[in-house]
Amino acid sequence: MNFQRFISIFFLFQVVAVSAIAQTASIRATTDKNQILIGEPFQLTIQVSIPQKQNFHFSFPDSITHFEILGKPVLDSVAGNNSIGISAVYKLTSFDSGRWVIPPIVLTRNIQSDSVIMDVVFSDFNAAADYHDIKDIIEVKPKTEIRWWRIITGAILLLLLIVYYFIRKKIKNPILKIETPVNPYQLAMKQMNELRQTKTDSKSFHTKLIDIFRQYLFYKNGILSSQKTTEDLVPQLKSLNFENEQLALLVNSLRLSDMVKFAKYQTTNEENELCFSRILDAIKKMEKGS
Repeated sequence: MNFQRFISIFFLFQVVAVSAIAQTASIRATTDKNQILIGEPFQLTIQVSIPQKQNFHFSFPDSITHFEILGKPVLDSVAGNNSIGISAVYKLTSFDSGRWVIPPIVLTRNIQSDSVIMDVVFSDFNAAADYHDIKDIIEVKPKTEIRWWRIITGAILLLLLIVYYFIRKKIKNPILKIETPVNPYQLAMKQMNELRQTKTDSKSFHTKLIDIFRQYLFYKNGILSSQKTTEDLVPQLKSLNFENEQLALLVNSLRLSDMVKFAKYQTTNEENELCFSRILDAIKKMEKGS
């Protein structure tokens, strides 16, 4: 085989390998418009396709230069035969005029979305439109007659509405007495030991694991997280004096559990054991820090 033929076969192999990798996962970013007025909202949609049998650790962006994120992204997931589709819809705006680029969203070193160009402009000024001059002040004659009975009736009605509002609010929000375990740490350790000895499927395992963590977090630090997503919980975890590396591993484990619970991602025994160890280390770290 001569050298030229060898080079040709080598580059052909590289093209086929890159093509095979590209079919395993993908990420796409689109906007519903490419030009906005300053302060005008628009939507950015990020769509990720991940194979079910491969492990990808991906985080949606929480900030974009020159743009402001208006509220939390709307997340959705769809499980196919061989892949999991996850999408996030952001509502953005910008107060910096000019042409800005939303950079590529990186899934892996070789897989990333296209960049998106957005023009932020001022509203057009129409010089041909009619000019409205400032008008003189119009004097208004004060009314001499004051109907006191209307004022008194209105005040009584307003007072009744305020009383009704507070009574209704008190009924809707009764005070709940929450009994804290004598020792939240011992309870968490007992539950973790029982979970390790119980044989169950991935979804039940991760659901129970995260419930134990959130329960201890509430009893020990007063952080009520049962109705919060992982992304909502991250800022509060940062205040618990975790080291950066341990916090990153903990957050990755929480996100992996979310994929198991909501996207039907099937984990391996090694992944289950790794998540278990990280949650256990986090509980021990919080207990030691107290």
